[in-house]
Amino acid sequence: MKRLLIIFLLMSSMASASDFNITWTSIKEDIVNKEYIITIQNLDTDMQTVDVESFFRDTNFDTSQIRDVEFYEQIVKPVIKEIKHYKTIQVSETVSHIDNETGMLINITKMVNKSVLDYIEKKTVNKKVFNKQKTQVLKNNKKTKEISHGKITLLSVKTMGKINNAGTKTFILKFKTPPFGSRGKVGLKINGKEYHPYWNSTWSNRKKITLTGTSSGSQTNYQLLLNVSYEPEMNPDFSDLRFCNETDQLSAWLKSKVNESYAFIWVKFPHIPADGETEDYWMYYGNSEASAYWNGDATFEFFDDGEVHSNGDGLKATGGWIQGNTFDGNGINEYSNDRAYTGDISLHLEDLGGEVYHNSELTSLPQILECEIYVESGNIGSAFTNFAIQEGSNNWAYNGGASITAKGTTWNVGYGNSLYSTSKSLIIGWHKLTIKAKSDGSADMYVDNDLLDVSVPSATLNNNDNKVVFGSYVGGHHSYIDRVRVRKYISPEPTYAFGDTGYYVDSIYFNSSNPYYNLIDYKGDIAVNHTYSSSDDLEWAAQAVDDDVGFVVTSMGSSEIDFITYEGILDWLHLVNLDNSKIYTLQNGSGDLEEHQASGNVVNFTTDLSPDDYEIEITAVPTPSPTITPTSVQPANYSDTKLSDADIKSFYYPFMYILFIVIIIGGFMHVFGN
Repeated sequence: MKRLLIIFLLMSSMASASDFNITWTSIKEDIVNKEYIITIQNLDTDMQTVDVESFFRDTNFDTSQIRDVEFYEQIVKPVIKEIKHYKTIQVSETVSHIDNETGMLINITKMVNKSVLDYIEKKTVNKKVFNKQKTQVLKNNKKTKEISHGKITLLSVKTMGKINNAGTKTFILKFKTPPFGSRGKVGLKINGKEYHPYWNSTWSNRKKITLTGTSSGSQTNYQLLLNVSYEPEMNPDFSDLRFCNETDQLSAWLKSKVNESYAFIWVKFPHIPADGETEDYWMYYGNSEASAYWNGDATFEFFDDGEVHSNGDGLKATGGWIQGNTFDGNGINEYSNDRAYTGDISLHLEDLGGEVYHNSELTSLPQILECEIYVESGNIGSAFTNFAIQEGSNNWAYNGGASITAKGTTWNVGYGNSLYSTSKSLIIGWHKLTIKAKSDGSADMYVDNDLLDVSVPSATLNNNDNKVVFGSYVGGHHSYIDRVRVRKYISPEPTYAFGDTGYYVDSIYFNSSNPYYNLIDYKGDIAVNHTYSSSDDLEWAAQAVDDDVGFVVTSMGSSEIDFITYEGILDWLHLVNLDNSKIYTLQNGSGDLEEHQASGNVVNFTTDLSPDDYEIEITAVPTPSPTITPTSVQPANYSDTKLSDADIKSFYYPFMYILFIVIIIGGFMHVFGN
């Protein structure tokens, strides 16, 4: 019986946070020894001295069994280097060979060039070395083990040194685990904040999101709209989607969706890279127990969809809206469940309500204001409903800013104390309004993504007391507005691209004891206690694995193994418990790929295995032929006379006859003489 084991999904992923970028790379993974290279980039403009701890948790063994935890910091150390200088001299050299015609040994002496040491120069050079840090166990129980590595100095992002690139320093973390059945999570704490390669183990899948900056430059806390295609592992309504860097969940808000098809989601990214540079984030999914976690308040600069309020709650009393200009002053200003674009509640103004405004959280252009607004009639006469960005509070919205207004039978735009009719007709129902306020003080305005293109004076928006305004007046007209939001805007906007799906395993996977065959199934879960009665046709469930995955085969015995890989690429293959007198050859249909004689009962294949059928052939080490040590060859003395066969026989046979008679007579004399 042959038992297979998946032991590790290589970690090479980027962790980002507000203070540090952290990169993990596994450089050693055997049954017991684990080793990671960790780079920590300080993103602040000042040098930082931080407390660093390593932690171990979520293990299926007592974490006190983790031992030999070592932490190394890369430093530059001056060392004395010996530089050897050589010179060329001529020396005599005798070469011997046997002449092919005569068989004589011939010696030839000639002068040849030889390089000899002239002198040794000692020079001081700077060398990158890893300096071991002192460690101290902070916590050690069955669930968690935390080890302090003390104070670490991280240079600033603006500092360029001999061993750092823009504030980046390199460290190595080493430790040992129990040999069988061990798995768990490892990470670092920097100033008490955790950094580890996977955000949350209850989400089985993730996709990388790579942001690319534009000529607009780097940005902070910027909102981007992502178009997410449905994957079979996602909840049908996308409720399990989470957007993260390696340590923190990002704020996100669902704009629209079609179940099991696609979703448009606004995500607030902590950092957008500079022109041409990239930065990686992650979209997690694959948790059927997860419920939707959308937060417009945390995602946008300003947001109000009314859902946190109850029917009849006052806009001014509970929502923080402020009464602006009034037509009469006695209208309704409330949260209402009469109608809503999504959810249960919207914002409601009666015609006598005039305008209400909310101070925008964004104080500098450019910015984008959006909302959904309900139109009750295709002809509202002299009444109007408006949505605007307003500067100051002395006039109606269209006087001191830029507004989109429903009036008469068409949509209007408002600039400079005037309304300008457009060709876009009013249609009963919900409509999306967008005001794109640009850095030059002008504004583009859209209804349902259609630009309201009219010849009007450019608005003069100068960031003076910006407000988000919603208003209506005249004749029994009710206005409803929902999902009011303000977001940042740059042109050109950053771009994004989704990477391939990654499948979750804990930060570390170790080998398991016999007789288990552990595999990653299509969701990346670990299935244990799978056994096979035959060593042939074992199908390695590699369809869910990503690049840089390795397998360990235990107790292979003396039989050949056939196996199949599917979508992923196997980066290495490790065989243990082998026979040192055997040769193990990895093959596919094109022939032999790699061959090794077992040493220490182990063979390690490093060939990248693409999807294909493979075989490991086992053969005995060839028995070496007997070694014959030749005697020295001496020159032969001979004449030009060649003996014939008759001459040889005339000498040989009489000689052997006489020798036989002598031996017989000698035997008789010996016997009778005694």
